[in-house]
Amino acid sequence: GFYTNPWRVRPGALASASLLLPLTGRVDNATQPLGGATTMAFSAGGYALLRRPLLPASPSAPCFDGDGTSTALCVNPSLPSLPDNIPYSSLHAQARPNTFAHSEVDFGHLIWSAWGTRLLSEFGYGTIATAVNKYDMRRYAYLDNNPAGHNTVVIREAFQEGSKETVNFSQLNHVAGTLAEERIGGHSCVVTDGSEVYGAARLDGWLDAMVRYSCALDEEHGAGGDVPGVFLVVDVLRVKPDRAPLELYGSQYGGPSFSEGAPAHQRLTMDEYFYTDTAALLDVDPLTGTATEVLPFVRADKWCMHVDVEVTDVHDPGRNASALLRPACGIGDYRGGDGLGVLHGLSVADAHARFVYDGLVTSV
Repeated sequence: GFYTNPWRVRPGALASASLLLPLTGRVDNATQPLGGATTMAFSAGGYALLRRPLLPASPSAPCFDGDGTSTALCVNPSLPSLPDNIPYSSLHAQARPNTFAHSEVDFGHLIWSAWGTRLLSEFGYGTIATAVNKYDMRRYAYLDNNPAGHNTVVIREAFQEGSKETVNFSQLNHVAGTLAEERIGGHSCVVTDGSEVYGAARLDGWLDAMVRYSCALDEEHGAGGDVPGVFLVVDVLRVKPDRAPLELYGSQYGGPSFSEGAPAHQRLTMDEYFYTDTAALLDVDPLTGTATEVLPFVRADKWCMHVDVEVTDVHDPGRNASALLRPACGIGDYRGGDGLGVLHGLSVADAHARFVYDGLVTSV
């Protein structure tokens, strides 16, 4: 609902009045309870938000009934309410320096939420990341602390041999990138430059350029496009020419090391990783203890976080260039999802690039 009651604002929050103004209520805009198109970038901390409304402005408070069988939730036109979060599509960009305490090696990570549900998620802090200096590689040992556990660019050649693709050194330790807000072609964008994080300043680095552009294609519902809440993410990647073999030593702190071996790879295989929430059970081999199959999700709890993923070629026959993200759980008690999301990908370097669904990925 609308944040119009001053007695519900703590005195300390008044210092941030400029941030609160977009939340003040207007009777003619009940469908956008958190305000209209919003872009916020915090360069020093390395975080940014692109939030866009999914419904046109209207004085009528909307209600959401999930999958049609759920209890309806309605925006309260007078007070803050849980459904305020539903009619928005939000993209969160992360460029936090991995030199910060308890940081992970996850530059360029994205979180996407729409219709009140996270579609692309973050699984950090499953373990508390530790790195006292650039030689301390302990956090690389955990999937949820290194690049391969995040929605970012992952280099296949950077996996530690024998790690079963869980220990990845695509990004360098104690190296920072940048984040900035820019306006490109009339659209609000967040630009994260991780070139140095991927080794641009080193002779043995992986890439000369890694720049991720995240842009909102519509500023308000119906403006700039027929579909509201659409984001475009463009990665500019360039392999470092004549690069030397990368050698990293982490054993002095009890962490993993990495040895690329000679000659260095002059062609690299780069993947875009995307993670979704799952509450599905895994079928485990009793002899090896390894997961063999993801079982169909059956809801039994009051609240849950689960997204079903369907890789499809509906937009590009013959190539699985799209992924449908269907949340099984919405905001509130025993409610189904209130919407869905679609990822569509293309590569100028590989006409056969496609999505591959791996439901067996787990983190610690």
